[in-house]
Amino acid sequence: MTRLLTGPDGTIAAHWHPLQEHLKASTKPAAVLKWLRGAPAARLLRELVSRGQPVTHTLLDSVPPTSAVHYLRDLLVNAGVLSARDGEYLHRIAPWLQALLADAPPHHAPTLASFTRWYLRPKARRSAARRGVGDATPTTIPTKVLAASRLLDWLDTLHLVPNQATLGR
Repeated sequence: MTRLLTGPDGTIAAHWHPLQEHLKASTKPAAVLKWLRGAPAARLLRELVSRGQPVTHTLLDSVPPTSAVHYLRDLLVNAGVLSARDGEYLHRIAPWLQALLADAPPHHAPTLASFTRWYLRPKARRSAARRGVGDATPTTIPTKVLAASRLLDWLDTLHLVPNQATLGR
């Protein structure tokens, strides 16, 4: 663990101490060791430590959104290295949607983007404001966007064009 958290100057920077203590306090040290040795999130952590600068949400947002990034962000928040960010799951939707739209048929992308931007995201924000958002709050946005994508694919097979005014109602 010490080797993983040691920066370019040969020391563990103060901003990594909470993570070090968090990992040491684990009730499953064997799992921590296994994670440190091979998990993609641990490799990402090593890369971040080697930069010699504190990690921020902005820095993690600049990395392609993978489960390793999400896991590491959650770990850093739980360890106290990063502060919790309101509506974290909403922040994760934009990169996911960009990747989905890049792979979607070009004539579907505008519809899916509009459906998400004007219907699903505002609804999720209202829900979060009303009920609050915890670490385990699931979002239905990906499920609904994928369902809309499948609907558009099905309409294509029937050679039908959706009425844009009624999509999402």
